Amino acid sequence: MSVIPTGPINASFLSSKGFFKSRNFKNNKVFVHRTDEMSAQFPMNNAPKMNLEFPIGHYVEKVIVPNHLVLEGGVRTPERLLQTLDNFAMVPGRIIVFRTDIPKGGSVTKVTLPRGPTGLKFCSDVDDMSGLPIVSTVLEGSSAWHLNVPINHIVEKLIIPNKIMIERTNCVSIEKLLESYAGFKDRVLVLQELRRDVQRAGSKITITLPPGELGVVFNSNHDALWVTEVKSHSQLLHKVPSGYFVESLVIPGELELIGKKGLKNVFHLVKVLKEFSHLSNRILILQQYKADIQKPKRETRFGEIVWTHGK
Repeated sequence: MSVIPTGPINASFLSSKGFFKSRNFKNNKVFVHRTDEMSAQFPMNNAPKMNLEFPIGHYVEKVIVPNHLVLEGGVRTPERLLQTLDNFAMVPGRIIVFRTDIPKGGSVTKVTLPRGPTGLKFCSDVDDMSGLPIVSTVLEGSSAWHLNVPINHIVEKLIIPNKIMIERTNCVSIEKLLESYAGFKDRVLVLQELRRDVQRAGSKITITLPPGELGVVFNSNHDALWVTEVKSHSQLLHKVPSGYFVESLVIPGELELIGKKGLKNVFHLVKVLKEFSHLSNRILILQQYKADIQKPKRETRFGEIVWTHGK
């Protein structure tokens, strides 16, 4: 791992595409070609000589630009790597993580969006029945453009810290949430390069409930609870869809109800929601499909939900 000081770097990289041939070059990943010592006679970008560890022949596994973006699973081209590093040349604490073998699978991009419009447009693949959003356009000069957001990557998650996290949703939902929370900083988009790296499951919503009456109607039968209606006056309107199944309810530091066994029935769920209606940190997890509801583990800890960028 190398922590890079501000300014341009004095190292060069190559892509493995010249050594590992594959269809569409899906296994191409960037590795270190020269160190700063080797390139001292041929400096790049007039960069000063740096005493950093760039192991020759090692692959780039991860790039971290604090509070801006994280690239995981390797980088496809030297151009993308250098462009990303150059875009954030004055950000302190940039990190590159190396590995000896070629990273497998597709790349994952985690972008932290600033307040305001993103400059992103989305579409879906007509051949993919899931309707997952794909980044189709990044407007030049926009915040997403400055963050070097890649096109044709799939939106796996949108995270609004301490508000809502939605996974594997559709274009309309992503666009509405980005617009609704345009005034919030630190919105995080998690993008997957390859469709096969996105879980084959329905949409999942993790939402922090506001205090007071929710304006949501639930129903239940012998094996599930679900949302039947979101009232027009509800603070959760356009955030909680009707028909989604309740997977769990978490009251941090108090209790954790998971699955039908923990939630019991609609009367028990409503009773718990009312009992703790004065709290602002209640967390409700919903699944689009009943089959995707996770079963509770033998051991659980209260409030074990963290708003992270991870999978």
